[in-house]
Amino acid sequence: MKKITILLMVILSAALLSCRNKITFAEDIDTAADDNLYKDDIKYALEIDKANAQNMEEALRRYADNHNGKYKLIFTGTSTKEYTIWTSITQMLENTSLKDIEMEISFKYVNFPNNKIPDYILVANAINKTVVKVTLPDTITDIGEYAIYCPALRDIQLPSSLVTIGNRGLIGCANLKNLKLPNSLKSIGQNAIKGCGFSSIEIPDSVTYIGKAAFGDCESLTYIKLPSGLKEIPESIIESSGSLTTITIPASVTRINNSAFYYCIKFESIKFVIDDPNKITVGNSVFSGCPLKTIYVPKSSTASDNDWRNALHVGLEVSVVKY
Repeated sequence: MKKITILLMVILSAALLSCRNKITFAEDIDTAADDNLYKDDIKYALEIDKANAQNMEEALRRYADNHNGKYKLIFTGTSTKEYTIWTSITQMLENTSLKDIEMEISFKYVNFPNNKIPDYILVANAINKTVVKVTLPDTITDIGEYAIYCPALRDIQLPSSLVTIGNRGLIGCANLKNLKLPNSLKSIGQNAIKGCGFSSIEIPDSVTYIGKAAFGDCESLTYIKLPSGLKEIPESIIESSGSLTTITIPASVTRINNSAFYYCIKFESIKFVIDDPNKITVGNSVFSGCPLKTIYVPKSSTASDNDWRNALHVGLEVSVVKY
């Protein structure tokens, strides 16, 4: 009987070891999926510095032939070229015969010096309407000036390493309905995200600088959250953003610059966290073209209604309400 018991224990142990060896952990599945994607992508990849209209069209057609008609342009290698509106990737795409398509452009496998997406890389003299998705490397810290101007763009994930969006870095992407700014972000340049199609945007508290008209002409914008440490509201920050009705000004702000909310035609109220209007300087034409009706101030404020109106350069038709 003792021999039978020992034999059963050996068999059970072997069975358990066998099952354990067959377990696939979640991280292994993810790694395997990434490896498979890389192996598939790399078969169709182009050296970025060697890209031209002919080989990009060939690569797109080859990928589509093997992926049910989906177009994806994949780049690899090290990027050393400087681009202009006449030599950009999207300008070269205008010289292909592929006009009425939708495509993804992937820079995932590209090494960009200084971890910067180059100026003008996706900005063409002609407006490109084929690029609907852009994939960036995880290591990018800087998006250059006029780096991405793709009106048809619907999908872009900004990497968690991103620190700076340069002047006009992500401009005119009217079909971009969602954009998440990473907590690593510190600087947003002039006109950096102008003319995009999202309805709400939260600027992380890590951001300490926002340039002129950074979110101007965002016609669908109904909500914007400003960073808690911001010192100045820049000139024309959301000018002509015709759907915005209100905004909250963080306690850290000491100045609202000229034309900050110029011609926001539905802008009816503004809320302050500070309780003293003397702590904030307001520039010219801040509310020009706005149907401003109400200023919300903390109930702790001892300033008169006219003190608030005078500080903001608005008339008696604007109500001051304590909350």
